[in-house]
Formats: sequence, structure tokens, C-alpha cells
Amino acid sequence: MTALTQLIGSEGRAQRAVSPSAVDTSFTLATGGAAQAQLYDSNDTTPAADSSGLTASTHAAYDFGAAKNIARVRVITASANGFGASGVFAIQYSDTNLTSGFTTATTITINAGTSQSSDKQIGDFGAHRYWRIIYQSGTTGGNAWLGELTFYERY
Repeated sequence: MTALTQLIGSEGRAQRAVSPSAVDTSFTLATGGAAQAQLYDSNDTTPAADSSGLTASTHAAYDFGAAKNIARVRVITASANGFGASGVFAIQYSDTNLTSGFTTATTITINAGTSQSSDKQIGDFGAHRYWRIIYQSGTTGGNAWLGELTFYERY
């Protein structure tokens, strides 16, 4: 795992962005590049989109290769297209695999529009290998383009 940034969270503990070793996502449409990799390339201008728009199955799951104690999730909608409607996404963890056994830790609201940043500090739910965001509620339809999805671990 590569540490992309370091910062001190609201708990006074250090945090760093972590990159996944594998991804399962509905954001599979990209403009120039591999859509999945564009979700965590530290470049908000390389978006990935859910080709079906915002639906009940819109999600992005990361396998970190080893258990991580996630402290924060940051989502940025794409600088072009963005999200057509705001949506509430569950932040979930699993120790099973990329597609099952998930438990909801909390939620994050992704705002409609372009270049919209949503940042959520989350409680300590322990270390888990698989983490994801998955659509929970809001108005479906319209664009669903992400510029970045970053998970930050406590360390």
C-alpha cells in the first residue's frame, strides 16, 4: 500500500490514504484509462462513471490486501459531468470478500454537481480488509461520475 498523504484527523491520530490491491465497482466507464484505477489515482480530473447512472447498485469496493482501520472517506465528483442528483451512500466493511458480508459503519452524502467534495470522519470500527461505498438512498438517475474515492487509515 502506498501512503499518498498524511494528516492528523479529528481524533488527533495520524491518517494516510491507502490504495487498494483490487476493486469491484459499478464505475466502469472511463475517459482515457482504466476506470477502476482512476478512482484512486490522486487526480480528480480522471473520472470514472457508472454507465447506468445513479442506481440502487452504484458502488465501489476496495480490497486493501490486508486489514485496515479506516478513519475517513473522501469522495469528489468528477469535474465534468459529476453527479446528477445527491445520494446517500453507506460506508461498509467486510472480512469476507469484495462482494459480500458487508456491515454498515456509517453513511456519506455525495452532493449533486461537479467537483463536489464530500468528506466523512468515521468512528473506529476496527481493521477490515474490504471497504466500500454503496448507494443507500436519494434520487436515482442522472450522471454518476466520480473524480476520486479515497479511504484513509488510522496509524
